[in-house]
Amino acid sequence: MHKMRNITLAAVAASLLSACGGDSQVYAMSADAVKKGVLGKQSSYSMGSQTRFMKAVGSVDNRLTVELWNDVSWKQTCEVELEKVDEGNTRIIPSCATGSGDGSDSFVEMEIDEHFRQLLTGTPIDADRIMMKQTASFATQLPGLQKEALEAELGQDTETFGPSESAADEGWGGSSDDDADSDWADSDWGAK
Repeated sequence: MHKMRNITLAAVAASLLSACGGDSQVYAMSADAVKKGVLGKQSSYSMGSQTRFMKAVGSVDNRLTVELWNDVSWKQTCEVELEKVDEGNTRIIPSCATGSGDGSDSFVEMEIDEHFRQLLTGTPIDADRIMMKQTASFATQLPGLQKEALEAELGQDTETFGPSESAADEGWGGSSDDDADSDWADSDWGAK
């Protein structure tokens, strides 16, 4: 049952991501052209009640430093590597390692993808697209987050977690379907 839920979540996440389009991180231009297209330029979009902004503020070799902020109080600095795919294509690889451990780094990296897309192609940032990608990412991370939380709460590895021997001896686990059917038939629970 648990593995089936994980497989289902992964399938949903994969379909959501595929609905978002192909590899949005590869651009048909050189790294220098990517730098020229984003360096010093600002992009923004509205999500809910706030406006979010990004600006590439510096570069060293094939790395850009970008700043992201909102109109309230949040600000984050990230790095974007420009990787040569082939002679005419460059992939952007955002990295926002805050060490928070809550998955928010990958959400910000998805935002950077959209800001670069707007600056390099003129395609407006689609807040719904960002939310769809973030939801798909969260859905794939959820089983691991649940396992981590359960292990922290129980103080043990959940791989070994299951009914105790005493619970099984008392009829609370480990029974076969045949036993369960006969237990049900012998009980007066639900009798009219």
